[in-house]
Amino acid sequence: MCDTKIAPKIIFLGGVHGVGKTFLSKELCVKFGLSHYSASELIKEYKGIDFPKDKRIKDICNNQDVLISAIQSLVSNEFPILLDGHFCLINENGDVSDIPSSTFVELSPEAMIVLHDSPKEIHRRLLTRGKDNHDIEFIEYFQSRELIHSEIIAERIDRPLLKHDTSGDQVAIHNYIEKIILRGGDL
Repeated sequence: MCDTKIAPKIIFLGGVHGVGKTFLSKELCVKFGLSHYSASELIKEYKGIDFPKDKRIKDICNNQDVLISAIQSLVSNEFPILLDGHFCLINENGDVSDIPSSTFVELSPEAMIVLHDSPKEIHRRLLTRGKDNHDIEFIEYFQSRELIHSEIIAERIDRPLLKHDTSGDQVAIHNYIEKIILRGGDL
């Protein structure tokens, strides 16, 4: 990818499938007037593809390049945006793979949030969606990798990271986003 940075004020919201990214994104967008984009939806739209229901992703690196291009094509007055996605994905072999740090360098998010919850609760949510692809132990492992890789990315790109338990109240996450938007990112 090119060295050009994307417009500022991207807030990246990560977490495993079923942790509550979409639910929380909708609430945060209403409260803070943010535009919301899903990384997977942008990739699907930009490439004209559908992802498999088992969440096994082929060509993770290429998809990240597509995501960068899709974000760069957004109209600049749409910022700040809340971009939901992942720090790790399940590859085509069913293993957990880290998203390359170069993706986050290119995105250059103002700040990042990683959501987590009880693996049992995440599993329950996935079951209600009819997406019972992974057992609780796999979800626990996947979430652990997501949390660890989010810390590595935050340190590597020198951006603040909030780890947020979705089973708790939303006060901390509201305060975090308010500081990013209203105070120029000084956290």
